[in-house]
Amino acid sequence: MRPWTVDDAVGLATLYAGNWEEIRTTEPWRAPDFCTEPAQRRRISAALSRSDMLHFVILESTAVVGTIGFERLAREEKTADSDTGWIALTAASGSPRRP
Repeated sequence: MRPWTVDDAVGLATLYAGNWEEIRTTEPWRAPDFCTEPAQRRRISAALSRSDMLHFVILESTAVVGTIGFERLAREEKTADSDTGWIALTAASGSPRRP
């Protein structure tokens, strides 16, 4: 696991596109362009510009297989109001994964 970088947009877009049917079902608020590199670049850039968010990619070897994030962090209290996570159903090894 490591912090997001804008360069992760390609890997996340590819991962999300390959799992779009599940995402569309479990996260119906996601726009169809969510699975594109430009949308992921915007999403990552927006998160990196905020001091109350931390996001990480989950790696299997060097392949991005998921993401986890903490939002609305209160630095003084060291708490998070929201956490999110997602791991591809089929990770790089081909084995099913669940968070």
